[in-house]
Amino acid sequence: MASNRQDNAGAEREELINRLSSQSAFTHADPQRRGWLWLVISIAWVIGIGLFLDPVRSTSFAQLVSVPRFSLEMFLGAVAALAGTRAAFALAVPGVATPRIIGLAWLSASLWLIAIALTFITPALEPSMFGKRESCEWEAYLLSVPPILLGVMLQKRGAVLNPIAASALTGLTAGLLPALFMQMACMVDPWHSLSHHVAPMLAVTAAATLLSWAYQAIESRRAPRS
Repeated sequence: MASNRQDNAGAEREELINRLSSQSAFTHADPQRRGWLWLVISIAWVIGIGLFLDPVRSTSFAQLVSVPRFSLEMFLGAVAALAGTRAAFALAVPGVATPRIIGLAWLSASLWLIAIALTFITPALEPSMFGKRESCEWEAYLLSVPPILLGVMLQKRGAVLNPIAASALTGLTAGLLPALFMQMACMVDPWHSLSHHVAPMLAVTAAATLLSWAYQAIESRRAPRS
């Protein structure tokens, strides 16, 4: 009896997912296209406003091609941004975001954070005050917020069944882009990178997650009870 009930519940859930997928304004390809568009716009925003506020560290490009550890660190960050975008927008269509897709996003971001953490033991670059930006921490927040808002707006055009996870991944990716930019644009120092570049990324990820959770809690209380 209990087994039949579980089977029926599973079949109903599968039917709901299929119905939402077919009725959504998105096709399975659409969220990916919107996701890449969002990523391109976000990168353009971060680089454009970042360069408007201050130039990048003049030695950063030479370091990128001549220091393998720094190249690997930036590569891991780029992979995390791509994986985060894919996962965040895959969540806009029911049944598309598999555990592998979501797990890859968090794993790649974790590997980038590990690469940053290793600089406390053996720095990839020689610590230096050269290129220090006076307000890089606040720039990181400024550069993160508009992409988060745009990302959530684009996701809402789909059928997001797990908005908290979608918001968390959007916040993570939107916060990662300025952090990567600051690694190229600002001074080289492990503590400075952690407190002024990485910390804002973690803060906006947490804020996006908590705000989404709070919004869902308020909406569930407003929903009529049968």
